[in-house]
Amino acid sequence: MEKPREPKVGDAVIYFDTLRRECPALLTAVHGEVSSSQVAFGDPTQKWNIPCVNLVYVTPDEGKTDSWGRQTDHASSCVHASNQRVGYYWCWPEEVETCRPEEDKVQTQR
Repeated sequence: MEKPREPKVGDAVIYFDTLRRECPALLTAVHGEVSSSQVAFGDPTQKWNIPCVNLVYVTPDEGKTDSWGRQTDHASSCVHASNQRVGYYWCWPEEVETCRPEEDKVQTQR
């Protein structure tokens, strides 16, 4: 299994908030680096650990504006989609189609 791309501060990603809304975002911090995690030594089904990140995004709530335009919001210690798929996760733009939550499982209220 090929090593996933290493996230870096400033990278553009897609963030799925707690209501699973898709938001373009920028990474502001990366907590660690991509590392391998083998269940057993020499396991061919090696899984990669992708670090959690902090990010900033434009809020999808059109009512949240100020004199600068639509407000920004932050998410901290946000995990990659490979580790969680219930909201509050990030993925690379090319991963969106495979990481998007199923429509029938999307929450509409908190």
